[in-house]
Amino acid sequence: MNKIYFLLSLLSTTLLIAQEDISWNENYDIQLADFKSPETNIGSKLTSSLFLPSAIQFNLAMNSVQFTLTKNFNDKVTVRFQPEAAVLIAPDSIAARNLVNFANYQFDLSELYARKLRKELYLNKKIYTTITYIQAPFDANQKEFTARFSEASARTNMGQDIEKLEVLHQEVLKELNELAAYCQFCKLNNKKKST
Repeated sequence: MNKIYFLLSLLSTTLLIAQEDISWNENYDIQLADFKSPETNIGSKLTSSLFLPSAIQFNLAMNSVQFTLTKNFNDKVTVRFQPEAAVLIAPDSIAARNLVNFANYQFDLSELYARKLRKELYLNKKIYTTITYIQAPFDANQKEFTARFSEASARTNMGQDIEKLEVLHQEVLKELNELAAYCQFCKLNNKKKST
């Protein structure tokens, strides 16, 4: 049991403890008001900056028998955003709006990679697999997420190029739809999904 909790601590990319975390939801768009850190500032700085504390989290509080019998980890892999720690700095309201749009892209991208991870875990879980099998797919998933996010940040100048951001965001939304079976609360059939 201690191994499980130790591994979980390794899998967390960000510690999100606040009571008012926002779970990813296809009907929720991040708003400027969600950037509740006192560091958020619009209009008095010449630079733009965005810190969106969102992360893929695991809730695998289960014993080894429960883990052995679990095949579907969809509800155990979540994407959460912490408004109290979110920071947005922009020189004006237009740049701020573009940063909020970029934050929504990032939040949706996080859910996409959560779905990719849920799928990977589902397809590769065997009856006698130990919890350590999660580490390699998690690491690969986070590496791919980071590369894609960094590329989008550079290509769109953190969302300031709204046309490019819209194209990239539509690609993410399309991929989310293709992986709809791996949403957080989706139940999977016993047959392995190929999509």
